[in-house]
Amino acid sequence: MKPITKTILKVSIAVSSVAILLVFGFQYQNIATFLYGNDLEANGKLMSLLIQTLGGIAIFGTLWISLKRAKTLEESNKLTNKQLLIIEKGNITERFTKAIEQLSNPKTEIRLGGIYALYSIAKDSEEYKETICEILCAFIRSESKNDIDYDLNKGHFQTIINFFKTDNNTFSSVKKNLNKCVFKDISFDNCNMSSADFSFSRFENCTFYTANFNKAVFFDAEIKECEFLSSNFDNILGGELYIKGGKIEYTSFINSVLIESTFKVKTIKHCVFESANLREASFSCDIEDVNFTKIIASNCNFNKSKFKDCDFDGARLNQSRFICTSHDRSNFRNIKTNEIDFSNSSFKEEQPIIHFENMGNVTLTGVTIGAHKIENLDDWMAYLKELNE
Repeated sequence: MKPITKTILKVSIAVSSVAILLVFGFQYQNIATFLYGNDLEANGKLMSLLIQTLGGIAIFGTLWISLKRAKTLEESNKLTNKQLLIIEKGNITERFTKAIEQLSNPKTEIRLGGIYALYSIAKDSEEYKETICEILCAFIRSESKNDIDYDLNKGHFQTIINFFKTDNNTFSSVKKNLNKCVFKDISFDNCNMSSADFSFSRFENCTFYTANFNKAVFFDAEIKECEFLSSNFDNILGGELYIKGGKIEYTSFINSVLIESTFKVKTIKHCVFESANLREASFSCDIEDVNFTKIIASNCNFNKSKFKDCDFDGARLNQSRFICTSHDRSNFRNIKTNEIDFSNSSFKEEQPIIHFENMGNVTLTGVTIGAHKIENLDDWMAYLKELNE
């Protein structure tokens, strides 16, 4: 409270008190008689009232002073906080500028320091988070293409990818632009890459364990000798995706668009491709316990693949080819197709589960079912009749 305000308050209280005393001093007896009649204790009661009145005035004055002080303190705190925010923002700007300089330093240890400095700023400042994520992704895009310097920067790339792990929420809501990158011997384990863009990127000897790539983009990407395990690749856009070598296990591709994609891996096991678009895709591998229900696989090539415990229930297989394939408990129930080719394929079970809407468009040349040879639809129908007799 300002000194002038205090003085005015003190003077007001003093004047009020003096006025009350003067009034009561000259008219004390009359007032006592007026208020309390001829009560013998009238003077004492009036004195008690006077003391209470003066006490109330003092308490009111004290409360008023306290409120003014509290308001002044609040305004002072607001000003202090504002000044601190200005200082903090200035410090972050300074830290950001220094980190960018470190990122372009030719010494690897200084570049690594710049990467960690940027990450620290992203954790401290929501305002810089998206910008820093883009800077880190741009660093990978620009530096990973140079084969000569790749080994020098590989540790930096892995450090950045580790910032995207599922247990780290710093960049979880920020879209990552990692198209046209090169990743060699990088672990994407436990990473959250939902909606990230990997178009035209190349992966070699990488691992994808318990990772989330839901809605990521892999258009025209190339993946070689990589391993997928317990990961989510649902709803990805992977047109012309090329996967060669390695293995895919316990991974889902539900509702993914994999048009003209190629799977030349060693094995695909315990995976789900339900409702995926595999038009003109190609598979050449051992496929076990895979859910292909309701896929769209027009003109799809499964030639020379080995199937065990696979389910194609409700799949659309127009003009698809299963030439020279082997099947152990495959389910082809409720298949929709206008043409499908099983030439020179083998079915281990005596009565395979095959039900097409139009059997006339199924090629069965050279098919074996157990010890039985099938060459055409008539042989197939005769075989079914023999089983039912």
